[in-house]
Amino acid sequence: MNLTAGLRKSASFRGARVAMISGEVCLTHGDMLDRVSRLASSFRKLGVTPGDRIAILAANGNHYVECYFAALWAGGVAVPVNPRGSLQIPPGAVSQIPPPARQDKVIVSLPLFHGQELQRPL
Repeated sequence: MNLTAGLRKSASFRGARVAMISGEVCLTHGDMLDRVSRLASSFRKLGVTPGDRIAILAANGNHYVECYFAALWAGGVAVPVNPRGSLQIPPGAVSQIPPPARQDKVIVSLPLFHGQELQRPL
């Protein structure tokens, strides 16, 4: 049994009940299952293979939770990257974020960067 089995089970028993409220977003257990499974499928299409480390740079919220579980569902290993304890990353700080010790893919929540473009791949 892996952690994503709980998503499937909760969706089968509580599909229409609220699972998460993040800001203005309200997701049911069924919504979460659908969003995570679709994101996991996208990860696999992007080349994620079992055992790949997927670094996640995102603020707390539904996007983080979805990326975390989708990484596991796709067979990867979720590697949380601290967004420096803030929802706002100052201009220029993106290029100074050290990469995780080893990652195969990086998922970045773009609202953290207030429209900044990534100057280099993480």
